[in-house]
Amino acid sequence: MAVWAECADARVFQANYRVVVEVAALARRAGGQATRSAAEIAAALGMELTKSSNEGRVRRSAKRLVERDWPAEPSRGRFRLTDGPAAAS
Repeated sequence: MAVWAECADARVFQANYRVVVEVAALARRAGGQATRSAAEIAAALGMELTKSSNEGRVRRSAKRLVERDWPAEPSRGRFRLTDGPAAAS
């Protein structure tokens, strides 16, 4: 999985990761640094909300992306798009 870089975009990811980044980007454009929960991301993707499957899958994808500096997790379970590693500080 790609680590964030100035020239990178979400197309470097498999579909399940790419959609998380795209929903976070939409949230950011709609409200600055707006955050979204895994359930809100799953709902935005039109997924049925079930803790054991879709919401959990989205949460795992979002957490893996946080490890690569794409979104941040400013509070537990809330994700927002960053400008990269420098935005986390």
